[in-house]
Amino acid sequence: MKRTRSDAALARGLLENAEEDFRIISEGRITAGNASFFFKAAYDCRRSALQSFLARDGLKPYSHEAIIQYAQEQGFLDRRSALRTDRYRLLRHDIEYRAARATSAETDGLIRFVRRTLPRIRRLL
Repeated sequence: MKRTRSDAALARGLLENAEEDFRIISEGRITAGNASFFFKAAYDCRRSALQSFLARDGLKPYSHEAIIQYAQEQGFLDRRSALRTDRYRLLRHDIEYRAARATSAETDGLIRFVRRTLPRIRRLL
């Protein structure tokens, strides 16, 4: 990570964009054919929401792992949620770079997870 200046506007913008994108994702119908698309989009909402803490705290991450680790170290994620987020990160990476496919069940699980955790991120920010 790189130290930058604290940016409350960026932090709010990252979270608001994540919430808006997630509302759109939540309205979609997940099928076997589009599950990977929805998975990547839902993961990116989660990552962006977590990244809002770093912007607020004046940090610029250079990896998704750094975002997850920072969120756990600062108490924004408990160990279980951090491990789950990291598993989703790995699957998203495989979808993006190794032509893996997400199942509808995996995507549904991620969407339920993001739906439960976005309001908590909003309260903490």
